[in-house]
Amino acid sequence: MGISRKSFIRSLLIGAIVSALVFLLSLAGFLRKWENGIFDFMMWWETEKQSTDIYLIVIDSPDYKDIFHSTSPLSRRTLAEIILKLARSQPKVIAIDVALEDETSEDKDLIAAIQSLDRNHIPIVFPLPENTEEPADNRLQGSGPYRQPSLPFATLDHVFFGGIDYPQSSDCVIRDLPLLNIANRKIISPSFPLSVVAASTGMTRQELQNETELNQPNSKAGASDLNKIRSLIKSGRHAPPQKIHFIGDAKSFNSLKFSEVNGWPAEWFRPGSVFTDKIVLLGGVFKESKDFYMTPKGEMSGVEIIANSVETLLHSNPIQPINHVLELLFELAVVIVLSYFFLRFSPLKASLLSSMSILPLAIVGSALAFSNFGRWLNFIPAALAVFLHGEFSLIERYSHLKHEIAILTERLREKEKEIARLRGLARKNDKSNPTKKRG
Repeated sequence: MGISRKSFIRSLLIGAIVSALVFLLSLAGFLRKWENGIFDFMMWWETEKQSTDIYLIVIDSPDYKDIFHSTSPLSRRTLAEIILKLARSQPKVIAIDVALEDETSEDKDLIAAIQSLDRNHIPIVFPLPENTEEPADNRLQGSGPYRQPSLPFATLDHVFFGGIDYPQSSDCVIRDLPLLNIANRKIISPSFPLSVVAASTGMTRQELQNETELNQPNSKAGASDLNKIRSLIKSGRHAPPQKIHFIGDAKSFNSLKFSEVNGWPAEWFRPGSVFTDKIVLLGGVFKESKDFYMTPKGEMSGVEIIANSVETLLHSNPIQPINHVLELLFELAVVIVLSYFFLRFSPLKASLLSSMSILPLAIVGSALAFSNFGRWLNFIPAALAVFLHGEFSLIERYSHLKHEIAILTERLREKEKEIARLRGLARKNDKSNPTKKRG
């Protein structure tokens, strides 16, 4: 027999109060530090994986010194040469994490290479210049809320731009995955990872622009791919930032040095080679760029963070923003289940069942509420409150029963003494009346 009905109702009330308190604290952001810590632990604890879709070509410090002569902006001619080489392999998309704000005498070489890619329907993605927040900037063009750089190749169908301004949490760690960049509620542009994923599905720049502006394009992308992009854009527009599902640093991707790839013979760049139908992401990891940030998996370069973001979107695996309604409903369900254990079963069985159920119920709740396991500890306080109350109720009942037993034992002793006294009186009566005994 378990706890009393009165304790069962009290257990439900305690669980509901704790659930509501956690709900309000989480909604107000007071648990964000705790939630971020749990998220970081989950990312750190998770086994690193290997991407099969993305090739990283990194410019490290020796490459920056020997090939680019420690000069920024990077040589446009050298970039144009590597772009043309990669294009021969017919990759899905080439993404270049190199800023284009500064004009150079070699821009014509880069423009020619990009125009060649566009003619061959090979998409290429560049970072959106940081100054696109100002509509009046002379480096911007276009109407409506969408803007792109005012460059000779900016309006080509297979040239994409995306923002790379990842927000940092208060502890200076990058976790969020912005899908859209919205400046002053007027300028809307896709993020760099979203542009890469959209380009890999076969969308053109104009189609992505129309989707970003809530128009309905006649897209050439497959129906499932287009629905995926639309869903991503919708979630980026209406939901809090999703979180990157980090799989690891450069070692988790097919990572090659720029100098290594640049030295390959021409025959290695052909259809069917390592880059064919792959997303090729080129960026700098040289210390002079100062493009390094803290993540849940340690310090990473900007291009490594972009690679993790693209991998997250490709496999529809972002850490979803919290669904507070589902969280509260499931917490209340956990409270009812655990309280019922203590009402229905014996103390030992109730304790075992509840202690074994807390973690699985919390993980299932996290999966239902967030489509991942990153917030499972949000469910623990209410479950623990019910469990501890159940244990306290059992102890309380045991103490009450022990007290009742002590009272009954005392009463039994008194009865035994009374019986002994009566027996003594009976024996005295027998001795004082021997004739009655003979008769």
